[in-house]
Amino acid sequence: MKRKVMIAVAIVLVLFLISRLISVTNSNEALLVSNQQIEKEKQAKERELKKLRSLANTKEEPTITLDEMKTIKDINYQLMEALFAYESLDERDKQVTPYVIEETKNNMTRFKSDYDQNDTSSLLLSSEAFVAKSFNSNEINVINDVVSELTFNKEAQKQHMYVKVKYVKDIGQWQAKSFNFSKYVED
Repeated sequence: MKRKVMIAVAIVLVLFLISRLISVTNSNEALLVSNQQIEKEKQAKERELKKLRSLANTKEEPTITLDEMKTIKDINYQLMEALFAYESLDERDKQVTPYVIEETKNNMTRFKSDYDQNDTSSLLLSSEAFVAKSFNSNEINVINDVVSELTFNKEAQKQHMYVKVKYVKDIGQWQAKSFNFSKYVED
């Protein structure tokens, strides 16, 4: 009988030890998964910190000189004159040619409508340019606040619009690559 009691106590002790071992193993697996997740987050934060440090170490230098800015503003004013001060659309196209790249000129010609355009003229009333900051020395955007008077079939209509022009340096010369026209709408 004593032997049976000893065996029963031994079995209970072994079962207790096995349950503790399982509990410790499960706890270790949970800690391992948690540690792996923390390590992944740490590596992501280290990459982000490295990226921020490299950005902080780069010196921001002006990409466009003041002389070039003046040149761009002059070209931009001449382009606004060409776009909004003309007696016919054919005249406008000829005036615009020196200020736009070939692809843009071709697109302007392709999108002309078929109606009689010789009875269309425009007068530039005002133009104010805002040069956007550029991080590329071969590309810059200029936002223009333009007021013009468009005459079509002898009827004049005042227009107020914003014109965003993307300039690129093409063969050492600044030329317009693209235009975005947005009509000004009062509340």
